Amino acid sequence: MPRAGASVLQVLVHGYTYGRYYRDLPYQPETYSYVDRSTAAGIATLNIDRIGTGDSFHPLGATLTYDNHADAVHQVVRAARAGELGRATRPT
Repeated sequence: MPRAGASVLQVLVHGYTYGRYYRDLPYQPETYSYVDRSTAAGIATLNIDRIGTGDSFHPLGATLTYDNHADAVHQVVRAARAGELGRATRPT
């Protein structure tokens, strides 16, 4: 568990053809999960799905631009810095 009030938050953003599972593989997570290892080391992480992948919003493909992806990640980072995200757990 990351320590309360950790001063660093790693925002994990996967590559274009991956999902958040790239850094949190459910297969043998004790071996293959970057998120689990970071958490065990006391490092706070926020592992997100980019727009159009995984559990995120899936708009029409024509609206998925690099600018939209960058803006969405920027909004997440801004909310994290402002303390507006709260505490979350891994989705089930």
